Formats: sequence, C-alpha cells, structure tokens
Amino acid sequence: MFQKVKYLLYIAILIILTSFVLLTACSKTEVSSEMNSNELFTVSVRLNQIEQSAKPITKAATTLPDTLRLRVTMNVFDQQGQFAYSDKILLNETGSEIPVQFQVKKGTYDLAFWADYVLYKNETVVSEAYNAADLRNISINNAMSSDAFSLVINDVVVDGDVAITSGTELSRAVAMLKIESDQTIPAGFAAIQYSLSQSVSSINLLTGESTINSYGTFFSNPLTAGENLSVSRYIFPSEPFTCSINLLDQNGTSITSFDVENVETQKNVQTILKGDFFSENASSGSLSLTLNQEWDADKIYVVEPILTAIPIADANFKAYLVANFDTNGDGEISTTEAKQVTTINVNTDNIYSLDGIEYFTSLTQLTCNGTAELDISSGIFIGKGNLTKINLSKNIKLIFLNCGYNQLSQLDLNSNTQLTVLDCCSNQLSELNISVNTKLTKLLCGDNQLSKLDLSNNTELTSLYCYSNQLSGLDLSNNTKLTELYCYSNQLSELDLSNNTKLTKFFCNNNQLSELNISVNTKLTELLCGDNQLSKLDLSNNTELTSLYCYNNQLSELDLSNNTKLTYLSCNNNQLSELDLSNNTTLQNVYCTDNPLETIYVFDGYSFSLNKPETTQVVVK
Repeated sequence: MFQKVKYLLYIAILIILTSFVLLTACSKTEVSSEMNSNELFTVSVRLNQIEQSAKPITKAATTLPDTLRLRVTMNVFDQQGQFAYSDKILLNETGSEIPVQFQVKKGTYDLAFWADYVLYKNETVVSEAYNAADLRNISINNAMSSDAFSLVINDVVVDGDVAITSGTELSRAVAMLKIESDQTIPAGFAAIQYSLSQSVSSINLLTGESTINSYGTFFSNPLTAGENLSVSRYIFPSEPFTCSINLLDQNGTSITSFDVENVETQKNVQTILKGDFFSENASSGSLSLTLNQEWDADKIYVVEPILTAIPIADANFKAYLVANFDTNGDGEISTTEAKQVTTINVNTDNIYSLDGIEYFTSLTQLTCNGTAELDISSGIFIGKGNLTKINLSKNIKLIFLNCGYNQLSQLDLNSNTQLTVLDCCSNQLSELNISVNTKLTKLLCGDNQLSKLDLSNNTELTSLYCYSNQLSGLDLSNNTKLTELYCYSNQLSELDLSNNTKLTKFFCNNNQLSELNISVNTKLTELLCGDNQLSKLDLSNNTELTSLYCYNNQLSELDLSNNTKLTYLSCNNNQLSELDLSNNTTLQNVYCTDNPLETIYVFDGYSFSLNKPETTQVVVK
C-alpha cells in the first residue's frame, strides 16, 4: 500500500514539473513573439503630385526657399481604425515624385499621409499652419496660410520591407477662401473684417470627418489705398456657412457690410467672393460667389449685402412687415431682421406687390392669399387678392405656400424644391410646372385655366385638388400614395385609377366620363361622380362607402347590396326603374327623384329621409 502511494506521489511530481517546463516554454515563445513584433521594417513610398502644392507659395516647382520645408507626415492606424503611431520627414524639394521612407512595425495597417509646408530656421520648425503634434486630428490655426495634401492607403501588409509604387497620388485636402475686387481700394477704407459663422475646427485625416465649430471664426486684414482688394485663406472643407464681411474706416467704423449665405467649400476648390465693395451704391448691390473647381471651372451664385432698410414696394405689405417683424423699432426692415422671419401670413386684398420677399431667405411658410368670394352666377369662388406676380426664387427653404385667390398668371417654383404643400387655387394660371417639387404631399390648383398637369415626378402626393380647370387628361399612374382626389369640373373623358388603391375620397363630377372602374379602390368612403355620362357603376368592391353622389348620369341599374355602410345617397336624374335599399340599414338621406322608378325596396323599420318620385312604391323586403 505504501509503495502504491509513493508511486502516485512520484507521478504527480512529474506532471507538475512537466507543466512548469511547458509554461516556461510558452512564456519564452510569447516574449520572443513580442520582441519580434517590435521589429521595424522600411515602408518606401514615391508620393506623386506634390509639386502642385507649391503653386500658391512659389512658382519654383523643384527647389523650395531656404526657410520653407515640405513636411510629410505618416499616421498609422490599425485595422480597427485606432491610431497606432506617427512619423514625419522634412524635405527641401518638391516634384512629381518624391521618395519617402518610414519605419513601421510588423502588421496590417491603414497609412494616412499628410503633406504641408512649414517655416524652418536654425534646424527648427518656427512656424506651422497645422498642429504636427497630432495630425490625425488637425486643428485650425488663425494664422493658417499653408496648402496641404493628403492620401490614405488601406490594408498595407507589413511583414518585411515594403515598396508602394501605385495609388500614391496626393490630393489637395484643403479649400481656399478668397475675397477680391477688380476695383482699387479708395482712400478711407482701412481694414476688412470677415467671419465664418460655421467653420470646421478639426478634421480626421483617415476618415475625412469634420468637426463643426458653430461659434465661428473671425479674421481681419489691413487695406492699402490704391491696391486691389485680394484676401485669401486656406480653410478645411465644411458644411455651407455664412461669411459676414465688414469694411472699416481708420476709426474702426463700418462703412459697408455684406452677408454671404450658403458659402460652399470643397477639397481642392477655391471659393471666391468677388464684387463691387467700394462704390456708393454697394450697399444695394450684390456680390457673385464663385466656386472655382480645381482652380479652373466657375460656378456662380448671387448673394445679398446687409441693408439697414430693404426696399419694399407696396406700402400695405411694408406696414404688415413692420408691425410684425421690426425688432428695433426704426420703422424699417433690415436684412438681419428679414432673415429671422420663418412665417408670413398676409391677406392680399389690398396688397399689389410682394417685392422685397426675396430678402426673407429663412421663410418656410408663406400665406399670401386673397379673400374668396362666391360668384352666384357661375358658382365659382372668385379671388379678391391683387397679386399679379410673385418672385420666390430666393425663398429656397419654403415648405408651405398658399397664394390662392389672387390674379397670378404664372408661378415659377423651380427654386422651391422643399415645398410639401402648395395652394394656388383661384388664380389665372394656364401652366403649372412642379416637376422639381418632388416633396409635394398636397397640391391645390383648382379654379385656374390649366389644360394639362404633369404629376409624374410628384410621387409623394397624398391630396390633389385640380377641380375647375380645362384638363382633358390626367395621368395618376405614379401617384400611388393619393388618398384624396378632387378633379371635378374638367373635360375628362377617361380616368385610370388602377394604381391609386389608397383613395378614400374621390370627386370626379361634371366631366365627360362614360366609364368608371373603381374595383381596386376598396378604401373609398366618399364618391361623387355625378354630371357624367355613366351607363353603369360597379360598386361591389367598395364596401367602405358612406356617401355616394351619382346623380345626372344614364344609370339604368344600381346595385348597393354590398355597400352596407352608406349614410348618404344621391342618384337623381338617371334611368333607374328599381332601387333596392334593403341592405343599407345605416342610411340617413336618399335622393332619387327624376328617375322612372316604379319600386324602392327598403328594410323593415327604415327611418331615413327619402326623396322619391311621387308615383314610386316603397316595399319592405
């Protein structure tokens, strides 16, 4: 027994020793692996197109000035996008191909290169536009004056020395903002101040994502009389911002001011604000905003200056604006006050012009309708508003527009692409182009002179009021979201509703329809199809109907057995000889006069109001 215990003890000691040896071996292997992971390999890259970055600074494309150095920084990111480490090299030459070498540990990386210019003196960088200590999150410097280029190469496997020879073209990573004028600076103008109310404060070199500084960035430059105005600054691309420009005299007092909205900046693009800053009427003029794509192609916008009193032609319109939006009480509306306004609601019975509305660039809702007055002889509502034209080209933020009951003969909405609701009823419109207004959900254009209406691009429409026009056709095949359709009093001879399965209300009375197929429109609750040429009407699938108006047609029969939710029925002036209402127990009002009706079948205990021919018999079924 003792020998057996001794043997088992020996075996246990042997297992422990073996485990210790294995653990020691593993530990040595891990230490060895860790040591190997610190081994550095050479990554060689021939960076292309660096010579273009010298353009804004010097025309010499090969040798840089003694005090200028090209700095190439490489940031290394692991496969999770986390920053690993960084290295940089200072060069004194530029060209179409610049060889650079960096030492990198073994692994698979994303490599981000950044090329910029620094001032170099006594073996030290004395001035820089970018924070080289942390280039992966570059911060803007108020003295920023350097061009910069970037390149990202993904999934670089480093398991030995690597030479990268393709896909190494840098691209300009910054934009340039320029303010200039062809005029010489007159005496009395001492300085220009400009601020960016929304600017990029940092940018991630690997992802290109920007951080927006909503508090703005302020710059100032002195002016010299007799010279041309030319101010430039490199900035990081950002979302559109407002550039406020102020020209000052020697006492720091503002002479003229300009606000340039929606200034766009893009990589490798010069954004140029150019115009007449110095003439006496500069405060009532405008600047041109030019986007110079890659220092070449131009794209021009119109921007407005700051005015202490914007011109408003109509005295009654001005009185409304001053009463509601004159925040400083000076009896005028400045551009600053106008830009704060988002909603205008004014009756135009005594207003003949909305000139000046172009300065209200923040408008989202505009109601400028006249009063509707019913013309007894025609049965049509006549507008008492006096607007004959309206220019909304600057009001690009509009989402709601009601300009009904005026005297408009044309309406240009090409700039108003955000519109969701448009009411232009009771005007004198013979054309209406809404092809670019693709966000419209509700359109009211009744009581006009439209002979055609193209809705092919308006796929978001849910409500359409196009009644009392001169439409001979109406294509609704793309308007699958329609729930309300009012197309009565037109010249329609046919109408295809096969794609409009969401319709709940449909008024097509007073047209020239000889057929009407609504078999797929099973959600209809209200149907008005009177004053047409219908000889039959199949309502077997329209079980949700509560109101039916089918008067003044040529119907010889009308099956309502499936329409058990009907509360109102008007079928006057048809060819009906019999009418069975025995299943329609929810009926409240029935109008069936002017028919050759012999019998009306009703349910026991019916109590609805029944207007019928005197000779018609009522039989309980």
